[in-house]
Amino acid sequence: MNRRDIFQRKAYATYRMHLAARRAILASTPAEQDRARVWEAVWGVASGIRRFKLGNGGGQARQRKA
Repeated sequence: MNRRDIFQRKAYATYRMHLAARRAILASTPAEQDRARVWEAVWGVASGIRRFKLGNGGGQARQRKA
């Protein structure tokens, strides 16, 4: 059995996150949209993307202290 390397796994997870985001945009009900957002977050974590909290209500994210 051939195993995918880290780059292929990350690319696949990013692709699935993209599909989940598209499902959230095209969702016809709020429940369907919430379900798609959950999957979007799951695939985002799997691909290495982390959600930043915005301290100013939008715009730029806070910088981490070194």
